[in-house]
Amino acid sequence: MPKLDSYLFREFAQSTFAALVVLMIVSLGGVFADVLGDIARGRVPAGLMLSQLGLQVLNYLPLILPLGLMLGLLLAVGRLYRDSEMPVLVATGVGPRRLLRPLMLLVLPVVAVIAACSMWLGPWANDYSQRMVAEGNRSLLLAGLEAGRFVELPGGGGVVYVGAMSGEGSALGRVFVYRQSGERMDVTTARSGRLTVDGAERYLDLREGFRVEGPLSDSLDFRMMRYERNELRRPDAETR
Repeated sequence: MPKLDSYLFREFAQSTFAALVVLMIVSLGGVFADVLGDIARGRVPAGLMLSQLGLQVLNYLPLILPLGLMLGLLLAVGRLYRDSEMPVLVATGVGPRRLLRPLMLLVLPVVAVIAACSMWLGPWANDYSQRMVAEGNRSLLLAGLEAGRFVELPGGGGVVYVGAMSGEGSALGRVFVYRQSGERMDVTTARSGRLTVDGAERYLDLREGFRVEGPLSDSLDFRMMRYERNELRRPDAETR
């Protein structure tokens, strides 16, 4: 590669890289806020935050790369004119067409990356992200439940206790659920259960247990029910 082409390519690449770094930092802040919002609303398990952040960045690359390339080239060419390097090149017989070679050495690879992100990486990242969220919502571990520990329901409306859990976090045993709404409380027990997902909502599918509902005061207005199957909806995460 001639020295002039090498010099111009280095100038274009450095300016483009600097512009991309700034745009990436700004975009990461927005993506991070969106992912945190989904976690706060209960749509995404908290354990998937970093993976979702990386996958969402791939969807933003087709927008960031063209803008970073344009800004980088503008900055590089502007610096050449500011330091009077471009008039010197023109005076020595180097015209605009001569600049196309180092320009294409930078533009063509970036265009290839943009095309790959738009046609393959972006759709793959979006599909993989949705599958990860769906699998995470079905995992009791990612939902915040742990064997042998009382877990408070979002919003402070009760607690859940799981006595046993399968290794992959898909099934549970010896379940105790205490919920409180107004002046009444609800206690549910089950021999076994699992976590199910219906759209954006998550349910505890409990099997073979009892449910007792009654007042928090001294009243004796209690009701007891034995069930074969009972689905309890997990409350959405509290948003502040």
